[in-house]
Amino acid sequence: MSRSIDDIDFDLFYGRVANLKTRCDVFDIFGHDGIGVQTGGEGDAEFQLRTVYFAENANDSDNHITNCEALQGTLVTVVDAFGTASEKCLVVHVDTDECQKAVIYGNNPDAVRTEIKWRLVRCAQ
Repeated sequence: MSRSIDDIDFDLFYGRVANLKTRCDVFDIFGHDGIGVQTGGEGDAEFQLRTVYFAENANDSDNHITNCEALQGTLVTVVDAFGTASEKCLVVHVDTDECQKAVIYGNNPDAVRTEIKWRLVRCAQ
């Protein structure tokens, strides 16, 4: 299955895209005994993801991190492990602190496991 954020593919994908929330304002009605409720559009669905990419070597991992950090502050399309695409997701923060770990992957002793934490907000369609 395809797991990606925009054009960047991942081997593992943790978390799920949040559903849009209906905005609701509650207010007092002056001169009346009660309250009023007004609903607005949908949006404000903040969520977090963790992605894992197994790189061939340290240079490949560094390039992957640079590409992911470049998406911060942009609107992206997130495709989860089930192939469901969620458009118009704003990348709020990309956490790459201590994200690289040396592993043996597919008999490759130079492989690097790159785990990145994402904070996103799904915007209204």
